[in-house]
Amino acid sequence: DLQRREEWYEICARLASQRREEGALPVAKECIDRYFELDLSDYEIVDAEREFELNIDGHDLTGYLDAVYRTPDGELIVIDYKATERHRDLQDDKQLPIYLLACRDLYEEQIRRAGYAYVGSIGPKVESRAFSEDELEGVEDDVVGAMNQIMESSFSQYIADEHCRW
Repeated sequence: DLQRREEWYEICARLASQRREEGALPVAKECIDRYFELDLSDYEIVDAEREFELNIDGHDLTGYLDAVYRTPDGELIVIDYKATERHRDLQDDKQLPIYLLACRDLYEEQIRRAGYAYVGSIGPKVESRAFSEDELEGVEDDVVGAMNQIMESSFSQYIADEHCRW
């Protein structure tokens, strides 16, 4: 419920002190500054750090939504904050559609749009898009396929390759 940059700085300083991470404070404050440069900072926050459990075809998937906002035109949008130096591909990334699948159980209003808020050095910017029902069903199928592979795998089954060298 905090709306001012200074309030966020105070929380950040307190957390840095509690975790003995004072050295991270300048970079964290830069991320806060970038956030407040985004239009997003003026949107209504509907939810933040919302835990979810998603059951897809007998497989449980858990996670957290960073934030759900209501835009000025009344649309709900899921936002995942990124403080990294790498852009995510909105077309192929599975994280956002998984969040939208979870939102079906969490909110009465349908949410079709999701995106990333870049608050790290490649920001400030927000990239988002709407996902169709067909795309969400495709991701659901992909998740089931991946989860089935995980359930069927074992440490005795492996493929020797560059990733196994350690």
